[in-house]
Amino acid sequence: MAKKTKTISQLKKLADATFSEWVRRSAPVDEDGLTKCVTCPQRLPWKQLQAGHYETRGTLVLRYDERNVHPQCVGCNVFKKGNYPRYATWMIKEYGEYILKELEEEAKVLVHDSRGMYEAVIEDYKLKLKEME
Repeated sequence: MAKKTKTISQLKKLADATFSEWVRRSAPVDEDGLTKCVTCPQRLPWKQLQAGHYETRGTLVLRYDERNVHPQCVGCNVFKKGNYPRYATWMIKEYGEYILKELEEEAKVLVHDSRGMYEAVIEDYKLKLKEME
């Protein structure tokens, strides 16, 4: 029986889930096994965090950019809409003063989604997750 081909929408959802898991699991953990939200003092197990995007995930060129996505609690990511003032401060401290301008410039690049792009993200981050085991 032939395997059903996933739609681009299904691939995008799987790519998002795989990348999100990697973002949250690859972040530093403290002595209690908890990960800190990058925009507030909240410490949670990785499964309770979200992959918060500095530049929105609608900006496809940066959707899976590791410099643009970090663990955030639901309060900061959803209710505070990214908590951008604190996210910007954290980004500058983490990457240097030019990161926000770099991401802003890169965000101007138009990228069209494709089956191959999502398949590559899924493959790359499944491999990275496997390497963490």
